[in-house]
This record gives sequence, C-alpha cells and structure tokens, in this order.
Amino acid sequence: MAFAVSVADAASVSVLAVEGELDMTTAPQLAETAEALMADGHGRLVLDLGGLTFCDSAGLGAIVRIFRQAGDVGGSLAIAQPTPIVRAVLDLTGMSEVIMIYPNVPEARAAVG
Repeated sequence: MAFAVSVADAASVSVLAVEGELDMTTAPQLAETAEALMADGHGRLVLDLGGLTFCDSAGLGAIVRIFRQAGDVGGSLAIAQPTPIVRAVLDLTGMSEVIMIYPNVPEARAAVG
C-alpha cells in the first residue's frame, strides 16, 4: 500500500489521515505536513491512524516530534483510531501514556478542540 497523508481542516482542529506504512522513508512526509499546518497557525492536530498498517521507530519519532512541536506552539495532538498493530506499538513504547488516544476522530477532535 502506498503511503498517503490527507488533511481535513476544520475551524479549530486539523485532522491528518495517515494511510500505509509509516517508516524511515515516509515519516518525513508526515512531519513536514504537520509542521506546515503549525506554521500556518494550526496547532491543534489529530492523527487519524485508522489506515496505518505499520509504524517503526522513525514513525514513532515523527509522532513524538509533532507532539512536541504542537505543544511548543500552544496547541495539542491526539491520536484517533490506531489499528491494533499500531496501538500495540504505542502501548509498548509508552507513547499511549503521553499522547491522548481516542477510538474515533470525533472524540479526538473534541478533546483537542
């Protein structure tokens, strides 16, 4: 599956839907997309990981980077509907205790909005 990041921008929260494999070759694309949103004043972000099939350490690094940058600009980050394999990685690494994770996009959007 090809990697893709699509952005749905609501009034106060931007949702980045991530599909495919998030790894060392695709993580920069996710980070750059999020950074561009934050540079434009959109610091409240939701990562919709429902279409993510794989995430390695580079992918986790990109998520952590986005989380920190969102905080630096006075925003916040939540994760929505991670697939079971991605949720396991987030739990195993302790990221699920640091970044808010929600079962669906509306709940995640409400939490950061």
